[in-house]
Amino acid sequence: MIIFASLVIERPPLDWSGLLSAIAQWLQDAGVYAFIWLLLVGLSYAVVPEFRQRSPWGKLHTSMMTLGIIAAVFLVIFGILVSVQRYVPETNVLRPADRRRANDPPPEVYTKSQKWAFSLAGLAALTACVLPICRDLAQKRIIARRIWAIARVAIKEAWSRGIVWVCLIIPLIYLYADQFISTRLDDQLRNRVGIAYFSMSILFILSAGLLGAFSIPADLKNQNMFTIVTKPVERYEIVLGRFLGYALLLFAEVLLLTCVSYVYVVRGLTEQAREESYHARVPLYGSELYYFNTSKGPGRQKEGENVGREWNYRSYISGPDPQASNPRVQYAVWEFDELPAALVDRDDMELIRLEYAFDVFRTTKGLEDKGVNCSFTFARGELSPEQVENLLKPTGVLSQEKKREFDAASARIKATGKQGEELDQLNAQAKKEIDWKLFEKHGVYRIEAVSVYDYHTQVLEIPAKIFKTLQKSGEARKSTPDSDRPPLMQIFVNVENDWSSRFQRVGMSKADLYLLVDDRPFWLNFFKGSLCIYLIACVVLGLAVVCSTYLTGIVSLLMTALLCISGMFLPFIKSLSEGRNDGGGPFEAMYRVAHNQSANIPLDLQSATIDAMLKGDAIYRWWLRFIMHLLPDVGQFYPNEYVGNGFDITWGTLLLLNHILPVVAYLTPWLLLSYYLMKSREIANP
Repeated sequence: MIIFASLVIERPPLDWSGLLSAIAQWLQDAGVYAFIWLLLVGLSYAVVPEFRQRSPWGKLHTSMMTLGIIAAVFLVIFGILVSVQRYVPETNVLRPADRRRANDPPPEVYTKSQKWAFSLAGLAALTACVLPICRDLAQKRIIARRIWAIARVAIKEAWSRGIVWVCLIIPLIYLYADQFISTRLDDQLRNRVGIAYFSMSILFILSAGLLGAFSIPADLKNQNMFTIVTKPVERYEIVLGRFLGYALLLFAEVLLLTCVSYVYVVRGLTEQAREESYHARVPLYGSELYYFNTSKGPGRQKEGENVGREWNYRSYISGPDPQASNPRVQYAVWEFDELPAALVDRDDMELIRLEYAFDVFRTTKGLEDKGVNCSFTFARGELSPEQVENLLKPTGVLSQEKKREFDAASARIKATGKQGEELDQLNAQAKKEIDWKLFEKHGVYRIEAVSVYDYHTQVLEIPAKIFKTLQKSGEARKSTPDSDRPPLMQIFVNVENDWSSRFQRVGMSKADLYLLVDDRPFWLNFFKGSLCIYLIACVVLGLAVVCSTYLTGIVSLLMTALLCISGMFLPFIKSLSEGRNDGGGPFEAMYRVAHNQSANIPLDLQSATIDAMLKGDAIYRWWLRFIMHLLPDVGQFYPNEYVGNGFDITWGTLLLLNHILPVVAYLTPWLLLSYYLMKSREIANP
């Protein structure tokens, strides 16, 4: 049974075990900007007399200064720890040309004590910046009732301006969209989901940008703001009210247009499209993938063969080399630390789906319309790859016992006088019973002659008895310390040694093989994908509102567009800041262009000109690392890869931990900045 959905995961999503580390990293990133802002506020208070007159010194300023001093102390401690406990990771992420440079050492990884000092410094700086808002809340200067009143006014104004009616273009797009997409039946649902989400994201982002960028500047231009602030209304309540009102309006539109889009997506689906993508799969991925017996040498390897593809997302294995004196079987091995109860609590003969999507790199034509034959082996986690290989080889114990028992069973069946199809059924049943018996004895179960096709997600249906047996055999590992605890289960994949397959290469990544734990409703998954688009719109809306507190409408819109478009290229910007790009920084690139040199030609590190150039690139990378955290990673919120390929956006791990919390964490410093920007505007005081 073949389906055609697959999911590429280049950046693994955050799980709950990494939440504390993510919070610490957020404190470090946001705390740096908060500390710089405290320095600017303190400098303004010391230099500008009007600033002191507007806000006389009091307990609030004393508390903020104390927290700022505490943050500075922790930063000093952090600097001392970095100078004393310098730690450089073993794996250098810089490109090979950079590794030879004294000016470009490998990036440092902070120790635990350094992370604590840096995080506490960020926490102190952020707390100092939040104190004025906490004071206003304690003194009831910021009241939820007034914020809600301003939000309702914002909704009415946006409705009267007609900006929200832009989203009605979406039904018109759906009328003609099918004429411009692929006619392949298996791609029907995926293409429709892509069109629906792309149309919704573009229109909602434009609506959010226009609503947020021009609302406060329009009030200032029309002098409505002067009327509002003379009432008992805090300026920050205006910002929060505007953001809340527009966010609620966009949410209502998302719900409405999602219903319209869902009707367009599911109408007239073909059977191929339903089998491919009309799912919400809950996969169980392996905790680790490694390669065994590759050309890099025997034993475990982090990477397999490299076939020269520019995209190195997958590594490859091949069949045994018949020309080698001692041909080795290459394996890709997935380790599973745990099996959920949803798999092991099923009936013994209930079938569980193992799905996989591999890349076939052909070195010969092979057989027409035939895949590459591979074997899938399930083994206990405590068995080493060498033990599994010794059991599986033709002269191994498992192979010999299997052959001996099957020959005896075949002789008994033949003596019954059965012939034809009935004889084949008895032989197949005997083989299955022998496989179960040897699996319980040795802990290895093998499925042979599985045809693997290029970029097709295929299914193997495995009896639940295998996983229940592995679960029982792995109960003893609970008493083993976590650092020495073996995995619960291993899945070995190898290319078989037949003439049409052994010369081919099969590529795989960690997410290319998984066990299907559950299959949830597609309609609910589609709505969760629309919620992800709504979160992108909230990011744009928040940035636009914050920028509009100090800038004009058109400048706010352009600034928001600059930040969001730059955020789309955040992985590339990160590679530039870490020196992993070919060609180096801007100074090195200009030097190579001027001297007609390619990126792989080493530079003369003894030259004073080259030394100054590399130092300039180092400063440039430091600047990139500083501004990189200002950019929203909008690419991680786009849901088409999950929904279009039939994978569930889980409520907890994906939606809450990897979408909602990052949006809240990103917008919190910006909304905090808007408090100070709005306070500094020359508007009539209440």
